Amino acid sequence: EGATDGWLRLYQMYEAMPPTPASSGTGTDGLWPQKMGMFIPQHVLDRLNKELQDPDSDIRRLSSWPVEKTFVYLDVSDFSKHPVGHQLIIINKILAILNDTTWWDGQEPSGRARVNLEASLCIGDGYIFVFGDAANAVYFAAFFAHLTERSIATELLIEFHFRISVHTGPVYRFWDKGDASGGRWNYIGKGITEGERVLSAIGKDKDDIVFISAETRRRIQSNINLNSRFNVVEYLQNRGRQADKHGVLRRVYEVNHTAWIGSQVD
Repeated sequence: EGATDGWLRLYQMYEAMPPTPASSGTGTDGLWPQKMGMFIPQHVLDRLNKELQDPDSDIRRLSSWPVEKTFVYLDVSDFSKHPVGHQLIIINKILAILNDTTWWDGQEPSGRARVNLEASLCIGDGYIFVFGDAANAVYFAAFFAHLTERSIATELLIEFHFRISVHTGPVYRFWDKGDASGGRWNYIGKGITEGERVLSAIGKDKDDIVFISAETRRRIQSNINLNSRFNVVEYLQNRGRQADKHGVLRRVYEVNHTAWIGSQVD
């Protein structure tokens, strides 16, 4: 809203708040716009609007505007049944694979996928990897599965089994100042929550597989400029609608990562 103060036109700021009895307008995800006692001039408003168009600017991250991200869930099967020493070896090897420059740096398309990785979050018995691009996320998941199985086959790693899910959806970001490094951006919202539910839809009776959600498949198909090596669609098998842990049916697709990745690197 504009207000005139002499020759200076000011605009009132809004903040996202929970609804109150006096709230008006349409809310999103339980957030309602509320007027603040703060006014800004036109040039500041223009700068804010410009920064808000960049999904990875600090202003956008701190705003109440959601952004689309793709989440790769890596779950180590029966992690708690491994001896504690084996758990340590498994987690360290996951990190070693992730940081092995032999496979990632300067390689295509694996290097491009690795560069697109913007965050990795340890969840105790596995990891969540966060990507800004769905195709890169799916390639990363399939390539990571291939490297893990190769390490086990060549006895560079003790045998363990895993499940990987990939899901694309909207999230909000917040600054998580919970570690000694000063903090990092973290995520909350449907994208990251439903990524775990897609994982649960796979079922604990299946191992060493990569599944993607229907949302991720649609996002990949909508990108007509994909490199041919990212054309995962021909390596997908529709596994129908599977119930997640809350009984919600989710359409999932299994990635034949052995055929897709093996044909490129072996």
